[in-house]
Amino acid sequence: MIKTIKKVLPSILMVAILIAGDESRIGTSGGNQVLIPVGARGIAMAGSERVFSEGLESIYWNPAGLARSAGASTLATNMGLFDDINVSYFGAASSFGDIGSIGVTVKSIDMGDIPITTIEDMDGNGGGMFHPTLSTMGITYANAFSDRANFGVTAKVVYESIPRASASALAFDIGVQYTGFAGLDG
Repeated sequence: MIKTIKKVLPSILMVAILIAGDESRIGTSGGNQVLIPVGARGIAMAGSERVFSEGLESIYWNPAGLARSAGASTLATNMGLFDDINVSYFGAASSFGDIGSIGVTVKSIDMGDIPITTIEDMDGNGGGMFHPTLSTMGITYANAFSDRANFGVTAKVVYESIPRASASALAFDIGVQYTGFAGLDG
């Protein structure tokens, strides 16, 4: 049985890789806005924040960190990426004691107006413009299992739309934090 799995599994993986890299799929990925980080601290630390994050920023980096927050809190941020692209993020959370912490977040990306290009008008000089919509809305639950272990899960809806096409998806982030392992905090 194990020998059969060792022979079949690599074949299945190779076929999956070949299909996933098919030329007809170029430019068809979406939902990349979930990869744009939020919060100055996590960005400044190049993502290492996910290990010991806490509070509202942790919902992006590691939802388990929300269990470390006490009371109610809100976070609103707006950052310019490059060119005319702006990312706006709002989050609110509250701790409910032994029940755990619950938070909600909304992230929106504004790309401004983009010229419509066609085969006949490749430079977009025809005057037509479109405004893409990219947004993510989520709800997070986090709780401490013990004084050393936290667990958190975020369910979010990812939405994108451009002229004549739109897509939405449900995504989940699951995180665990354990402190005190081998004398390390985080």
